[in-house]
Parts: sequence; C-alpha cells; structure tokens
Amino acid sequence: MKIKDITNSTDGSIYLDLDDVLCDTAVAYLDLIDREFGLQIEFEQIFSFDLQKSFGLSDEANQHMFRCAHQPDFIININVFSGVSETLERWKALGHRLHIVTGRHTSSYQATIDWLEQNDIDYDSFTMVDKYGWEDTDHDLAVPLAAIRSRDYFLAIEDNMEMTKFLTSSMDLPVMLYDRPWNRTLSPDPRVERFQDWNELNSDYPGGG
Repeated sequence: MKIKDITNSTDGSIYLDLDDVLCDTAVAYLDLIDREFGLQIEFEQIFSFDLQKSFGLSDEANQHMFRCAHQPDFIININVFSGVSETLERWKALGHRLHIVTGRHTSSYQATIDWLEQNDIDYDSFTMVDKYGWEDTDHDLAVPLAAIRSRDYFLAIEDNMEMTKFLTSSMDLPVMLYDRPWNRTLSPDPRVERFQDWNELNSDYPGGG
C-alpha cells in the first residue's frame, strides 16, 4: 500500500506543516526579494531551505527579508495551494484529525491564524514549534521540538528535509514529502513518499490516489 493510501484505510491524527505544504510561501518570497532587492530568482533555483543561501543575501539583507516576511500584510496574501481545502475536508469527513505544526516565528501567530480562517482551512489544532532556536521566540506560544515526539500522529506532510528526517527517525512516522527543489537531495527512504500536487492526495479528484 502506498503511504498516501493510508488516509483511505484508517482514521487518526495527521501532522501538517504549513509553509510550502499548505501554502506557496517560497513563491511569495521570490516576489518579496524582487520588490525589495531587485533580485529575480527562479523557483527551481531555491536549492536550500536556508533562503539566505539560496538567495545569496548578506546578513543585513536577510534580516530585512525576515522582518518583511513576518508582517501581517505579507502573510495574509500568501496563496493556498490548489486542492488543499478539498483534500482536508475529505480527510475530516473520514474521521481524521488535522494538526498544523509550523516553525514560523511566533511574531506571525495572529496573522497565521487569520490566514487559516481567511482560506477556510479546516484543522483541529495549531502548534508553533521552536525548530530554529531564534532568540526572540515567545516560548508561551512555541513548544520545543522535542515536545512533539510524544504526539500520536500516524502520518506527516512535510517539505523540509531535516524535519522529515526527524519525523522518520525520532517518531517513526511515514512522511508524504511535497516535492520541492530544496528537498531533492534527501536519500531514498521507504517511509518517505513524494507527491507533486495536493490533488494527488485526494482520491475524489480525477487521477487522484
């Protein structure tokens, strides 16, 4: 059985990453750096999850990009991926519980909640996780990464290679990996299955699983 078919055969808790899984954050960043720095970079050139490296930014420019990207007017305008709402609604109807787990900075908390509401994203819980150790993280809003080890997910949807490794090795979770240029060097793993489009995960969609 393919990993994506698990959602048709059981009910349980699904871990859902947010950026570049539910929404097209990287493309929004490309528009941002074009506007702020006049840099025109193609999506397929984003070779690293570390956008400072992918975009070749100085520390000062990277800090400016980070500040801009966590403003409410930037966050609220990130596009949701086609097929997300329909697939999540179907999973909910099958009895799954949907848990959004994000490494976004805690300063974006309210804007992110507003974005989820604006885009009619159905979910059961929302957790911010201190994945990157930012000094100004609000620890009243973000839990340590180790805290999610005890959570009873049966499937994860991710795009980050390091988080995928954590989920498979530390939590023994199968992972649906959204195929992105920054995760293509991940070594093959039977617990990881790539997908190209959210409609692949919705068996009610023509050509779906």
